[in-house]
Amino acid sequence: CIVEHKYHFAGFGVEPGLGARHHGNLQPRGLHLQMEFVLLLDCYGELLTDRQRNIAELYYNEDLSLSEIAQLEGITRQAVSDSLKHSELMLLQTEQKLGMAQRLRCVRTCLEQILASCQTKNISEISELAESGLQLL
Repeated sequence: CIVEHKYHFAGFGVEPGLGARHHGNLQPRGLHLQMEFVLLLDCYGELLTDRQRNIAELYYNEDLSLSEIAQLEGITRQAVSDSLKHSELMLLQTEQKLGMAQRLRCVRTCLEQILASCQTKNISEISELAESGLQLL
């Protein structure tokens, strides 16, 4: 199963640094970018410091604003912003070097194609296996 997909955030015209949001609301292409950072956080979050990971998880997974995170953490809004920028840059650089998130997307795409193919040919056992594989991701 060959899937061509270039993992390149520059294609979105966004650099690390809260590009996915504007005043707490997602921009049209911001949702896709936010989901990319959620995947990167899942793949490489353990490489961040505990504080960086916590702030990133609150921002991306819990959908809290910078102000809400600042209040919870007892730091300034600017400190939250700086932490997120640094975390995003590290996550992007790590993905650029290792490419694990890209490989996961490719595996998912392949399994989805297998599943769709099997369903049209009524091969239920293979379809169930492919569906189980998707759930592992």
